[in-house]
Amino acid sequence: MNDLIFENKWAWIFLLIPLFLIFWHYFYGKKSHSHLGYHLPKNQENKSLKLKVKPLLPLLPIVSAFLLVLAIAKPTKQSKNDKVYDNGIDIILAMDISRSMLEEDFTPNRLEASKVVAQEFIKKRINDRVGIVVFSGESFVLCPPTIDHGMAIDQVKSIENGIIQDGTAIGMGLASAVRSLQHSKSKSKVVILLTDGVNTTGTIDPYTAIDIAKKFQVKVYTIGIGTPKNNILGIDEPLMRKISSETQGKYYRAQNKQSLNQVYEEINKLETYEIEKTSLIKRKDVFYWFAFPAFLLLLFYIILEYYYAKSLT
Repeated sequence: MNDLIFENKWAWIFLLIPLFLIFWHYFYGKKSHSHLGYHLPKNQENKSLKLKVKPLLPLLPIVSAFLLVLAIAKPTKQSKNDKVYDNGIDIILAMDISRSMLEEDFTPNRLEASKVVAQEFIKKRINDRVGIVVFSGESFVLCPPTIDHGMAIDQVKSIENGIIQDGTAIGMGLASAVRSLQHSKSKSKVVILLTDGVNTTGTIDPYTAIDIAKKFQVKVYTIGIGTPKNNILGIDEPLMRKISSETQGKYYRAQNKQSLNQVYEEINKLETYEIEKTSLIKRKDVFYWFAFPAFLLLLFYIILEYYYAKSLT
């Protein structure tokens, strides 16, 4: 939003000058044969363009004086921006990419379904930095926290089973995600950890990872994905609940793509805060908008005065 304001309010007193000039011209100037004290011979009046310009001459110093008063009033162009936001939430999606994620109880499989839902989630986090961690037998930071959501989504699309050794290192996946946030200055730091298994390997056990998350004040939402196979649910739900409860997060079960969508939607609603708007105001002096035209009009007036005076000699 742009506004033009005049900072020197006292300058308005000088408006009396152009008002005085108008008064002088209409009540005294017309009593003379000409505002200059001379006129063209009658036989030249219809042949010259001078008469067409001549009536405008008294207006030039009046308009010039008015513009000079506006310039003295210190006009300032004020630009106000209400769309400067403070930092959003930093979120890491820690995704299990072990071989079991290729199970087809989701369409087309658990891994591909979780990738699609993760991409939709990232699109909704407009003011947040989002990062990606993948884990199976070990963990890997695929994308550090970034506001470039297009890049984060491209990294999610590139995820495949087999890019790191197989296994389920939940502790390492969580630890890598937390460490990606350890230098974050965001108001809220969140990890969404998705897995379909139990911790079977890794150099960092899940309980140590929990302590690391608590140390850096990272909230962890855990998602167990998959349906029971032969009446056996392959997810370590007690561990998932402990991770989330110890870090002020929440545990969810997702048995199909629809319920997984609902899980991410709920997390999306939970992880919000009141966005603080900052009004950024820029000021720019624009006195020259009025001073330059005033100068040009005054110069034009002087030139015409000289031209008329010379034409009589």
